[in-house]
Amino acid sequence: MHEMLEERVKKNPDREMFVFVSDNERVTFAELKKRIIDLAAGFLLKLGLRRGDRIAVLGANHVEWPLITGAARAIGVGVANMILGHTPQTFRGMMSQISCKALFITRSPDTLYPMVCEIIPGLSESIPGDLNSKEFPDLKKVIAAGSNCKGGMLNFDNISISGHEEDVAKAAKKVTIDDIILCF
Repeated sequence: MHEMLEERVKKNPDREMFVFVSDNERVTFAELKKRIIDLAAGFLLKLGLRRGDRIAVLGANHVEWPLITGAARAIGVGVANMILGHTPQTFRGMMSQISCKALFITRSPDTLYPMVCEIIPGLSESIPGDLNSKEFPDLKKVIAAGSNCKGGMLNFDNISISGHEEDVAKAAKKVTIDDIILCF
């Protein structure tokens, strides 16, 4: 996927890849590549995620979704997309099966924070980036965008790191299709 995006950037860097009407945001191929690389560098350097790790994404379809997925795949991190509409108990069961190290929350709906606190007891009192959950021992970080970023969570906008394309490219060379497929 990383190589296919690179091809598209070379051919049509200024062509829009995504339009998120609800976010009032348009993303070109070149912008997408840069944002994915910067976010992947943040995954590696700030969050400590590595090839073979797993993350979950919960929320509605916003620009964060393809950025998180692209960054994770670039460095070989498996992504479990959890679509809204399930009960907190169902999400808790999914989270138990995934054994993820990080949970990402998109910017909406604004009601996600209370639900996530119900899924992960003690989140609101935890130190952002250092979650210690008895139910989810592997889960250490909850990252949220927009108004969902509250107690115990890291801010999605502060994860990206610019200027580390070589680190991401080095990690991407080791990625196989088995690294990024996550089924449950």
